[in-house]
Amino acid sequence: MRFEIIGNGAIGTLYGAKLIQAGYAVHFWTRSIEQAEFLRTEGITLVDRAGKSRTETQGTYRSLKEFALHPLDFSSTDEIYILLTVKQTQLDNELLAQIKLLLQQYENCTLVAFQNGIGHIERLAELSNKPIITAVISEAALKVQSNEVHHTGAGLTNLGDQLGRDSDKIHQKILEEVLFQAGFKTLVSKNIREAIYRKLIANAVINPLTALFGVKNGKLSSDSTRLQLMKQLFEETRTILAFDELEISNVSFDQVLHICEATSSNTSSMLSDVLAHRVTEILAINGAIVKIASKHGYEAGLNMAIVQLILALHPEK
Repeated sequence: MRFEIIGNGAIGTLYGAKLIQAGYAVHFWTRSIEQAEFLRTEGITLVDRAGKSRTETQGTYRSLKEFALHPLDFSSTDEIYILLTVKQTQLDNELLAQIKLLLQQYENCTLVAFQNGIGHIERLAELSNKPIITAVISEAALKVQSNEVHHTGAGLTNLGDQLGRDSDKIHQKILEEVLFQAGFKTLVSKNIREAIYRKLIANAVINPLTALFGVKNGKLSSDSTRLQLMKQLFEETRTILAFDELEISNVSFDQVLHICEATSSNTSSMLSDVLAHRVTEILAINGAIVKIASKHGYEAGLNMAIVQLILALHPEK
């Protein structure tokens, strides 16, 4: 069994490093040849949640661009799990084509998608008929250097199959056991859409508002005006998602506040993107909620306004 990581950001590096520590072979796919060469030399450093233990690990590294030019020299009949940990905004046509080539190389291969928001599974399903597992996670990690990641918060990894390609849950159960061995609390979900929507609610409230106000998660609710806006956005979002998944009606605003408190020192991914002048995941999060509302004949006025405000902060093309 081998694991391959596409996306060497904080989450991909965290999961890859801990899988190596658990004794599994891990290969990292980078976007550039320079990244692969650097990591071959330097390896990866993982800092634990206490911020004390530093563990250096060494996987194997290759760039996807290099693979696209020479795809036939990396075939394998091993059981392979590809963890796709890039953001939805990075799933452009070039990367999707590279993923398709990679899936064609392997006889026994399962793709595990870690993306926030919704809509990406349908796009990935067009690449191959191989199993695609959805991973909904609440682990927190911070990449402080190009080869150093800090595990800043423990959470849960929910696994599920939205496409029905793993009907006996064989691959999900294997992943559950392996990730548990690597130190991740993992659960094969009976209703992965509920898990997706629960995270989507939190992301729809916390991510864009921290990006708009320029504050870390823990500061978002400290101002009464911001708190009121959080409540209004939460209520609208929960109402819309409950049309598709009734269990979402049970999500409370206190749960969103708890996430803010538990990740109080974190800079949300959307705020990080805005500060770095990168395109955000707003269309995959609040934009997806607007689409669900439209499907049910409901207006998502606040979510639509949030989408437009964040898009106004995007870099000019």
